[in-house]
This record gives sequence, C-alpha cells and structure tokens, in this order.
Amino acid sequence: MTLTEYSADSYANSNMLIVANTRMALPEGWFFRARRKSDPKQILFWIHNAGGKVIGAYRVEHVDFSLSGPRVAERFAKTVMKDFGDITVQRTDVDNSEAYIVNGVKDGRLQRVTGLILDNNVRNGTVLSEITFVDDKAYVDQNLRAFYTILNTLKTTPHSLSERKLKGSFSFKSDDGSFQWISDEHGRWQQKGFTVVGPVGNGALFISIQQVATARFADFYKMELFDPKEIQTELHFAGNSYPARAIHRAVSKEEKASTVFLFKHEGKDYMLKLYRSKTPPDTLDPAIHEIPEVRAVLETKFYFDN
Repeated sequence: MTLTEYSADSYANSNMLIVANTRMALPEGWFFRARRKSDPKQILFWIHNAGGKVIGAYRVEHVDFSLSGPRVAERFAKTVMKDFGDITVQRTDVDNSEAYIVNGVKDGRLQRVTGLILDNNVRNGTVLSEITFVDDKAYVDQNLRAFYTILNTLKTTPHSLSERKLKGSFSFKSDDGSFQWISDEHGRWQQKGFTVVGPVGNGALFISIQQVATARFADFYKMELFDPKEIQTELHFAGNSYPARAIHRAVSKEEKASTVFLFKHEGKDYMLKLYRSKTPPDTLDPAIHEIPEVRAVLETKFYFDN
C-alpha cells in the first residue's frame, strides 16, 4: 500500500506536534494527551478525536537486536489482536521506513487499526513505533483516510526540537532543547491549548496557553485561594504586549507560585498559566512574568499561527 495520496501537508500546517524526536499531526480539532504515570512507559502520548470517542496511542520501543518486519506484523496480529477477526496486514512505507498496517474487527462492531514502523538504521538494534486507533467500526470505516494521513505525518526530527502548532491560535517552538511540550489541555470553557515545561533557575517553569470561552476567573478557580483577588498588568507574550488581568497564588513553605492571566488577541479570549516550582522566597510576588528569564521564554518561544 502506498501513502503518497494521503498528503500530510494540511495536518502538519494546522495541528502538529513535535516531541521526543517525532513529528505527528492530526485533523483539525483532534488533540494529544500526555501519558499517565500508570501507563506503560513505551506510550509517548494519547490521541483523541474532536468530540468523539476515538482512543489512539503512540508507542515507541527500542530493542537491542534487528527485527524482521513481516514477523513483527504477523506476531502482532496473532497476539495483540488475538481477539479480533477479519485481520488484514498491508505493507507500506512511512518516513522512508518499513511499515505495516494491521486492521481487525472485534464482535462485528469494534475496529482496531495499527501502524507498525520499523527503523533498523539505529545503533544497536531497532526502534519500533506503533500508532493505534480503536473505535466503532462504522466510524473507523468512514475515517480511514484520516488515519492513513495521520500515519503519513510521522517523521523523525532533531532531538533538540519541540513544537506545538495550532492554526488560528498561539503555538510554541523550542529548538534548543530547553523547553518541551508535555500535554494538550481541554476542559470546560477551554478550547485549543497545551502545556510546556522547562528549567528556570533551580526549578521548573510550566506554561499553559489556551483559548477560552469565558473571561471569568471564577469559572475556572476557587477565588478564595488567590490573594490579591485580581491584578491589572501588562503581559509580554509571543512578540506582543497585552493588557491583562491576573490572579496569583504563592505558597512559600512549598516553594511554589502560580499566576493566571486572561487577555484578548484578535477578539478572542486566552488564558495563560505560569507555575514555578523551587521558587526563591523573593520571587513569590505576582510578577512572575516579569522575571527576565521567564519573560524571555514567553516572548521568544511562542508565536501566533494565522
């Protein structure tokens, strides 16, 4: 099977993630979620569709010996998909690597589609990547093109690069290895958004940015936890300056502080959240965003993608 007719360009230009040496892109509205601590360590992230119930996962495993593609696909079909019937295995190529698409149906209603990609051009063995989707058979049948296109977006990238591109919203790029994406953010009142993390001082700085459907802090937080209740400030972010409202919370005993901002860009409301761990006592004030190293990250590692 050839994937040349499933162009990755539209997905990669609008809803793309680069993390841990891998690029993947999704249809508009789909999103990535970080692995949970209880998940197998091979899982890099989860994938969810827009408003649906698709369960998708991306796994990566390194083995210290060479793998045979046909035997990997055959064993996967017989073991991992042992409860599925009508199994098909198709040979293809992804990012110039040998790949196989394994498709099967369970109980006539649940369908699983898995792409297996083998990279034997690594030192001391093989990297085996697996991208899997499971959902209602009718939905999968109707959206096989989306799955094949997602599979075709997989690409090996430099280790130091991390990027989260969201067309029509704020995006992120770090090419020096200092900051990286950790998860997308979705919830009530929250739309396109994600969180990144990197070192600042002796601790870590977590930054979340997302579109929101309300500009009331009380819709997201218990306001009694924050003091003072609300601050008027100026936010320097993604190469621009914005009038912003903010709430702040600091716990000196635990050496942590957080500030949440609400601001507008091109008529839409956005929420920016900063969280610092190992925070020095003299920086437990609301001006986290004005600390020079924090401001440098906010101004240079984020951009608005039209």
